[in-house]
Amino acid sequence: MFIVNIFCFVLIDIFTVKPNSHAGSSGNGNIGLIFDIIAIPFYLLFLFQIIVSVSPIIKSQLVTKPKNLITILLLVIILVGLILLQFYYYHSEIIKFGGDNTNPNSLIYNFDLINQYTNILFFNSYTFLIGIVISILLTVLFHFSKKK
Repeated sequence: MFIVNIFCFVLIDIFTVKPNSHAGSSGNGNIGLIFDIIAIPFYLLFLFQIIVSVSPIIKSQLVTKPKNLITILLLVIILVGLILLQFYYYHSEIIKFGGDNTNPNSLIYNFDLINQYTNILFFNSYTFLIGIVISILLTVLFHFSKKK
C-alpha cells in the first residue's frame, strides 16, 4: 500500500503543471485531479493499515505514564514541524504563481483552489507525513486514554 501511495503521489507531481510552464493553459483541464481522487482512498487505507500495525506495538511498549507523555510530546513536535513546513512550502509556491487565485496578477487567478498548478500543494510529502504522524498520534492517545 505504501508503494501504491508513493506511485499516486508521483503521478500527481508529474501531472501538476509547473509555474514556469504554459502547458496548463492548453484547456485540457486538471488531469492531475484524477490522480488526486484515486490517491485519497488508497491513502486512507494506508493510514488505517498504519493504525492497525502500530497499535499492538504501542499497546505493548507504552506501559508507563512518562513514556506515554514523552511519545505524545515528540509526535506533537514532529506534527507541528511538518505543518509549519507545509505552510512554508504552500506560501513559497504561491509566491511563484504571483499570488493566490484571487490576485489578478497571479498565474492561477480565477482558478479553483485545486487546479492543474496547485495539485502538488495539497498532495505532497509533507501532507503524506502529516497523515502518518496524526494516525500514530491518535493511536497513542487512544491507548493512553484506555490505560487511565
